[in-house]
Amino acid sequence: MIEPAIFEALLTAVQAAQLMNLHPNTLLLWARAGKVPCIRMGRRVAFRATSLNQWLAGQYTVPAVRAAQL
Repeated sequence: MIEPAIFEALLTAVQAAQLMNLHPNTLLLWARAGKVPCIRMGRRVAFRATSLNQWLAGQYTVPAVRAAQL
């Protein structure tokens, strides 16, 4: 039996940028450069909150964590 996929609403650049505390233009530039996970639909770009969260979690570096603990 096939399990139904869980649908996750897509975020606009403005909505995703608000969650990440970024300017929407910065997020769109990163998306066009392939630096941040996005979904391209023609000329439009959309984002999944879970993908962005996973991407952000992977951006931590050991020196940054150590500096924050000092």
